[in-house]
Amino acid sequence: MRGAFLHTLFDIAAWLAAAAAVYWLARQGLQFPAQSFELPYIAALVFGAGIGAYLFGSANLWLSGQSGIARSVEGALAGGIVAIELYKWSAGIAARTGARFALPLALGIAIGRLGCYFAGLDDFTYGTPTALPFGHDFGDGVLRHPVQLYESAAMAVFAIVFASA
Repeated sequence: MRGAFLHTLFDIAAWLAAAAAVYWLARQGLQFPAQSFELPYIAALVFGAGIGAYLFGSANLWLSGQSGIARSVEGALAGGIVAIELYKWSAGIAARTGARFALPLALGIAIGRLGCYFAGLDDFTYGTPTALPFGHDFGDGVLRHPVQLYESAAMAVFAIVFASA
């Protein structure tokens, strides 16, 4: 139960960090394509990301022999991209529109994946077994790659490079 609580706290922190990044980008005076601010674009993004998150997450559970409904950040990303590209194609938009989401997404993943790490085995996002000294025992006696920390670190480095460019 403690893991689920921590996961929720990190999810909230991830959303707040993403919102702060949006605010910071706006204060930098960066110009992004106007289409990425229109309601149909945002609706396609939210719908696609939501569907992708639940489809991928739930499929992952079912393929693992577990029942239930789950979310996946990779599924949200894939669903959002597919939905936006379909929307842009149908609306005749050729401009690249995703740059304004790069920093908020990277920060959100960097922080949110820490919640996955603290959730442990219940989250079903742990890595494969390893004999390396930095393997982590999530409570089942098996040292595993802490893939959540790898992804979190990679996204944090990307965010730093993106923000300093």
